[in-house]
Amino acid sequence: MPSLLNIPLEIVGEVLEKLEPMDRLASRKVCRNLRAAIDNIGINFDEISLTFSKNHKVELELDKFQTKYYSAIDGSTVLNYNEQEKIIKGESCLKIVFNDLEILLNNSLSKFSFSVHIEDKLDIINALKNVLKVKKSIFVKEIWLRDISFNDALSILPYFNADMLDIIHLSISDNISQFERITYLDQWKSARSFHLSYVNFDDDYIEHLFRFEEFSISLPYLLTDTVVDIIDDLLTRPTFRECCIEFEGDEVKADQVLRLFDPDRPAYSSDEIEYSNDQGTFAIKCQLVGHYDYAFEIERLVE
Repeated sequence: MPSLLNIPLEIVGEVLEKLEPMDRLASRKVCRNLRAAIDNIGINFDEISLTFSKNHKVELELDKFQTKYYSAIDGSTVLNYNEQEKIIKGESCLKIVFNDLEILLNNSLSKFSFSVHIEDKLDIINALKNVLKVKKSIFVKEIWLRDISFNDALSILPYFNADMLDIIHLSISDNISQFERITYLDQWKSARSFHLSYVNFDDDYIEHLFRFEEFSISLPYLLTDTVVDIIDDLLTRPTFRECCIEFEGDEVKADQVLRLFDPDRPAYSSDEIEYSNDQGTFAIKCQLVGHYDYAFEIERLVE
């Protein structure tokens, strides 16, 4: 059987191009020649999702293809992909995962998701930032940062190219202090969409969100003054498309919200109305989505 060294590079390239992204990533670990050949043609995919879970488990998804990394008792790493298992001795799970990520971030991506569902996050966050420092500017259209602190999110976002980043999703694991700090980032200033979950937003800063085409947040309660600001400011902006604000309330509060848009509507007649101004027509909803949670949604209607 001919060795890889004796096979023409064109043939090697044709074979590698038929491999799925995860297979190409795994093939880089076989030998130096394969690594060089794969780096030459690239590992083509559109989305990365990296999730750290309890029990020393890490899941890496490239588009719909998933690899699982496990830390063995002896310090080795177990890789599970496509119902096949491989043991890499002498290298930690964390090191292998982030070495792979460093290669993958050479791509321009439509979406990057990073989730840390464990209590001790420091080593993982630092490892990610070390990779990002090497890359300096990551080209991603949409970013999801899940179950991390607000301070960690602030330290990660600047590594992503502000001109390309359109959509920011933050699922924050702690209370937010000094929210205005994020508004100074170029990534915030250039993004078109912002979504915050797991933590309540401080409505003192809600006007900072009005620059976005889309946003979603949660509030502990929805003030009348906040709804008035939305009517008088947000809905007069031609760039605004839609938003969702979840809040704790009841049927009375939901009806009060809708009556601010249409004071003449019969009480409790509907949880959805239309509202029009000089900038267009909007669908307004205020619906129960949990035991005590309501979703206040606004969507610009296409005319």
